[in-house]
Amino acid sequence: SSRVLWTLAVTQFKDLLSGKITTNMSQKPVLAVDIDEVLSEFVPTLCLWYNEQHGTAWNKDHFFSYDFWEVWGGSMQECQVAVKKFFESDHFLERLTVVEGSQEGLRKLSEAYELVVVTSRSHHIEDATKAETAKAHR
Repeated sequence: SSRVLWTLAVTQFKDLLSGKITTNMSQKPVLAVDIDEVLSEFVPTLCLWYNEQHGTAWNKDHFFSYDFWEVWGGSMQECQVAVKKFFESDHFLERLTVVEGSQEGLRKLSEAYELVVVTSRSHHIEDATKAETAKAHR
């Protein structure tokens, strides 16, 4: 299994590439891999939760932005509250599914690249994000 360096901010990834941060990585080129919709089915799982909470019928095909208020309506603050509740739910903590083919894709990519996971997820869900991705992509 490939070693995954956890980075939750793009600036840290840039520091890694520029040599400001060093690792024990091999001499393979570094390839950044996002989590949401690349490794984990974030939006479909969020839709399941949101629909249960609000009696709606959203699905991933409705989403054209991660600024969810542009899709759902309402204010940015209302959507931030909803997403925070989702992060605290079993849907996020236990029910996120793996993007089909991502595990095999990571295995193949790890033969030629050192994989670095990057995400725009908030730091307050860092532990849950690490656990989720480690469990799904061993």
